[in-house]
Amino acid sequence: IEKSANVAFGKGSTANMGSITMDGSKVNGKVLNNAKVRKSMNTATGENSTANMASITMKNSEVGKGGVVSNKADIEKSANVAFGKGSTANMGSITMDGSKVNGRVLNNAKVKESMNTATGKNSTANMGSITLKNSTVGKTGLISNKADIEKSANVAFGENSEANMGSISLE
Repeated sequence: IEKSANVAFGKGSTANMGSITMDGSKVNGKVLNNAKVRKSMNTATGENSTANMASITMKNSEVGKGGVVSNKADIEKSANVAFGKGSTANMGSITMDGSKVNGRVLNNAKVKESMNTATGKNSTANMGSITLKNSTVGKTGLISNKADIEKSANVAFGENSEANMGSISLE
């Protein structure tokens, strides 16, 4: 993806760019996201905003013992912004909510001269990170994050802000 813009503006907004979104799925094989984003902008401005860029989002999903979820993000001179009321943002990240991991979840993010922002009321941000909420990692599960972040900014500004950069967060 090069010199592109992806915008969601409305009330229940969302915007994905070079991303995979899964809900209620079971992975025993491989889910691979290999995203290269250059000089691009991904924005979600609306009330329930979100915006993902070169990311994988899984909700109520399962990664079986032989399953692999891999995100390889190469992002340069790009911006990922979520602005609205319920904001979020994610850039070169994996986010899992209510999921079960017995296989491998791998994030390899290279981010250069880029900006990830979430400004809204319930902000969040994440850049080159893995976040697991209400999720379990079994004894055969592996979570690995490799983040190479250079000359970039990750900002969360709003009321219930958070930010994360090159991290693994288990909530």
